[in-house]
Amino acid sequence: MSWPTLVDLLKDQGAIVHLAHPSGLRWEGRRVKNDEINAIDLAGRLCIHRLPEAWIAPSEVSQLRELSMGCPRPSAGEKDGLLD
Repeated sequence: MSWPTLVDLLKDQGAIVHLAHPSGLRWEGRRVKNDEINAIDLAGRLCIHRLPEAWIAPSEVSQLRELSMGCPRPSAGEKDGLLD
């Protein structure tokens, strides 16, 4: 499943979605990186309003962009183009 499809699913369920901007995290100098440490850091930054965020295009904009590129995104109920 692509992340834009996941964003749409979460928003449909009433979730507030944030997309962290990697260049604003400045993790280059960190010695230890793993999912748990990253999650704790991201949650902490979000709590103190210091999470560098990337823009998430509204679903309508994403759909228009994908149509213009000739690669429509599967809807939330469809498979992501992968074979079983």
